[in-house]
This record gives sequence, C-alpha cells and structure tokens, in this order.
Amino acid sequence: MMTTSNENEIPQSKKIMLWVLTAGLWVATLVMGFLAFVAIQDIATTGVGFLLSRIEDMGLVERRGWVTTTRNVSTILAGLAWLTVAVGGMEYHFRHMGQRRSYRLFAWTLGIEMALLIINVLFF
Repeated sequence: MMTTSNENEIPQSKKIMLWVLTAGLWVATLVMGFLAFVAIQDIATTGVGFLLSRIEDMGLVERRGWVTTTRNVSTILAGLAWLTVAVGGMEYHFRHMGQRRSYRLFAWTLGIEMALLIINVLFF
C-alpha cells in the first residue's frame, strides 16, 4: 500500500545547504575539468611530438602539421567530453542531490581530473 505522507521530506534549511554543496562541487568539477582539458592537449601533443622525433626522414613542416592536427583533434574531443561532463553532471547531481551515488560520482570525476593533472605535471 502506498502512502502519500511527507515523512521523508527533507527540511528546507537542509535542502538549501545540499543545493549550495552540490553547486560548489559542480563548479569545482568544471574548473578541474577545464584544467584537465588543457592537460589532455599537452599530453597528446607531447606524445605525438615524441613519436615523430623517432622518424628521421620527416621534415620540420610535416612534423609541425602532425602536431597541429593532433592538438586540434584533442581540443575538439576534450571539449566535447568537458561539455558532456558539465551538462550531464549538472543534470545528474541536481536530480540526485544529497544521495550517496551523487557524491561518489563527484569523487570519481574529480579523481580522474586530478589524475590527468598529476600525469601532466609529472611526465610532460
């Protein structure tokens, strides 16, 4: 039998705090995502530059073309991923505000973004 009572209703003051916390974490995800976006570009171009340095009979202009193409493609793909995380994350987190799975997804997202930044700083 279904009940229509509001016994599980969250108090208004707690809703405001949850909303502020969710918005703050979402903005942190956006900022970290943008920094990871730049890190992905650096990782991709440095990797291609390293691979191209092993080829001896390739001219400077051709190498520069490959690096530029790699940067352009990585910019488009990382931009689409960042936009997906931004919009999809906002929808998901505000729909599941205050739930454990929402905070777990925040942790995974921020962890992956931090890992990209650390890889960029340590290796590139």
